[in-house]
Formats: sequence, structure tokens, C-alpha cells
Amino acid sequence: MPQSLETRVSILEGKCETMFQTVQHLAEIVTETHQIMLENQRENRLRFQQMDKRFDQLERRMDSLEQRMDKLEQRMDKVEQRMDHLEQRVEQNTASIAALAEATYAGFKRTDEKIDHLELLIRQLLPNANN
Repeated sequence: MPQSLETRVSILEGKCETMFQTVQHLAEIVTETHQIMLENQRENRLRFQQMDKRFDQLERRMDSLEQRMDKLEQRMDKVEQRMDHLEQRVEQNTASIAALAEATYAGFKRTDEKIDHLELLIRQLLPNANN
């Protein structure tokens, strides 16, 4: 049975109405999705700005720490130079003290020898001094 023209138009109108509602629903979904995307984009921008700020702070802190490390290294170099200088002086003083101790020992030894010699002379000159 062939459908009447009116029936066919009515069916097409119903399908058009359904398609129109579907298109409107899709447009609403697209609009909502677009809003969500824009909101996410704003949030991401804020996060990136916060991260950039944090990175800038960390870079400044790293620069400050590097400067402090450089100063500490310079101070350590000076301390090492002073320690080297002091070690040289200690070595020089140790050598001087050793030489002085050796000379003092030699002096005491000569003095002991002279005293021994004098005692011998006294004993020879004063034979009764032994008693």
C-alpha cells in the first residue's frame, strides 16, 4: 500500500523534529564541553604560572646557593693556603728546634767533658782531695 503524501510528510516532519532535537542536544554538549575545555585551559594557565613562579624562585635560590658555594670554596682555598704556610712554618720550627736541641746536647756534652777534665786536674793537683 502506498503511503499517502500526508503520511510521508508527517513521518518526515517527525524525523526532522527528532534530528533537530538531537542537533540541539549535541550543540548543548559541545557548548558544555567547550566551557569545560576553557575552564581547564584557565586552570592550566594558572598552574603553569604557579610552576613558572616556583621555578623562578628555585632558580634564584640555586643562584644564591651557587654564590655561597663559590664564597665557601674561596674561603676553603684561603684556609688551605694558610694551612700549607703553617705546615711549612712548623717544619721550619721543628728543624730549628732539632738543631737547637742537638747544639744544646753537644754543649752539655762539652761541659760534662770539661767538668770531668777539671775534676781530673783537681785530683791530680790535690792528691789529698781524694780522701
